[in-house]
Amino acid sequence: MLAMSGALLAGVGAALVVRSRAELGAAWSFVPKADQGTGLVTTGPYRFVRHPIYLGLALLAMGEALAFASWPALTIVVSAVIPTLVWRARSEERLLSCTFGDRYTVYRQRTRMMRNSDARFKPAREWTMLADSAVATRLPVQDLARARRFYSEKLGLEPSEERPGGLLYCCRSGSFALFESAGAPSGSHTQMGWEVADIEATVVALRSRGVVFEEYGLPGLTTVNGIAAIEGNYPSKGVGERAAWFRDSEGNLLGLGQAVPVMSS
Repeated sequence: MLAMSGALLAGVGAALVVRSRAELGAAWSFVPKADQGTGLVTTGPYRFVRHPIYLGLALLAMGEALAFASWPALTIVVSAVIPTLVWRARSEERLLSCTFGDRYTVYRQRTRMMRNSDARFKPAREWTMLADSAVATRLPVQDLARARRFYSEKLGLEPSEERPGGLLYCCRSGSFALFESAGAPSGSHTQMGWEVADIEATVVALRSRGVVFEEYGLPGLTTVNGIAAIEGNYPSKGVGERAAWFRDSEGNLLGLGQAVPVMSS
């Protein structure tokens, strides 16, 4: 009975892999990638789960272990194979989110990563020009190789994609690109910022990597050890903000911000 159940499970997994691979068509790649040209696939098995191939591979591996009654193999599947598939799926999630922006956000809201949900499908919104488009920052650099070293060595960031004269970076939410330009940034205002959970720890960590933070002593803007307390914030974010600024190798002024939440009484 166990062998038959395992064989059935493996068969379902294999069929799911084959069906999902066929649905991807030209969008499939052994190396994770996302391309506006091939588009976001949301049909077939992808209507229900975002990574049906990985789900199928997990079912196939687990089914084979059960079919042969191999408990060591089952242990490896549960402790190593499935976590590896989940890790790869999450890596692809970041890349897809970076490439397709709000469209992928809506898709995520009505699907599960590797297993189905009985949640009702929500109809996709009608796309209306800029309001439904992803926002992405572009930073000019005079020396792309030098900038790449700075973002790697000082900030711990590696480009997700690259092209001649440009590097694309994806963070947890949103993306930004460096592009080679003969012009120099003014550096007189914040050009891009990160919202962090612990600004003091982030400043300490970046300083240990060689990042130099700006110090200000202006009316209404004074930093203490590189961090300024700013009054007021958007209502959805809090009642204030703590902020810090630094420049990259090309003179772009970058910021860190941590919202000060409303204190509950």
